[in-house]
Amino acid sequence: TDHIPPPKALQSQSPLSHHIANHIMISDDGTRIIGVADDMRNEIDKVVIPEGVTTIEPQAFHRCWNLTSVQFPSTLKTIGAEAFWHCFSLKEFVLSEGLKTIEAEAFNGCANKPGIVVDIRIPASVENIGEEAFALSGIDRIEAEPDNPHYFSRDGVLYKRDSHENVLVSFQRKGLDTFTVDADITALGTLSFMGCNVKTVILHDEMKSLGEERTFWLSKIEQIELPASIQRIPPACFG
Repeated sequence: TDHIPPPKALQSQSPLSHHIANHIMISDDGTRIIGVADDMRNEIDKVVIPEGVTTIEPQAFHRCWNLTSVQFPSTLKTIGAEAFWHCFSLKEFVLSEGLKTIEAEAFNGCANKPGIVVDIRIPASVENIGEEAFALSGIDRIEAEPDNPHYFSRDGVLYKRDSHENVLVSFQRKGLDTFTVDADITALGTLSFMGCNVKTVILHDEMKSLGEERTFWLSKIEQIELPASIQRIPPACFG
C-alpha cells in the first residue's frame, strides 16, 4: 500500500430517497446502491447486492477496508467511479453478465494485501472500462470473455479494440520481470501500467502512442527502450 495517492474528495450525500437494509443505503425504487451507513463502513465484510439493482453509485463502498466478498446481481449495469476504492481485503467477486460500465478507479487498490491474488473476467456485455479501474490492486490476470466486441485479453493483460487500433488498457500481472508488447498493439492506454511490478517493457518498432499521461506512474519499471515511432512522451509518463 506504499505510495498510494490520496483519494478524491468524497462526493456529497446523494439526494436520492433511500432506505437502509443490512447497513447498505438503497434507493427507494431498489435500483441504486448509494453507500454504506457511516458507522458500518469498517464493519461489513460480505455484501450481497439484491436483484433489481442496476447501479452502484460512485464511492458507495469507498474504503470499506474489511470487505472481503461482494455478490453482484444479474441486473447490474454500472459500477460507479471509486465504488470499491481501496477495499484492501476484497478478494471474492464475479462481474456479472449484463454489466456494461466499470467507471474510473472502481476497483483501485482492491485485494491489496500480502498473499491476496485475484483473477477476474470481463463479461461479454462490458462496453466501457474507465482509467485506473483495477490499478494498484492485487488483481493478477484480467481475462475478457472471447465474445466481448470491445475488449480482449492475452495472458491476463487487458486490451481495447478501437476503430483503428488496439490499445493496452490494463497491465496488472504479478511475478513477471519482462513484458513484450505484441506487434498488433498500437498504443498504450493512459495509466495502463500504473503501479505494476514488471521491470522491463519491450516495445515494437511501430508503436504509436504511450498514452495521454502517467502511463507508467508508480510502477517499478527499470528499463524501457522507446522506438523512433514514438513522437511524444506524455506528461509524468514515468512519474
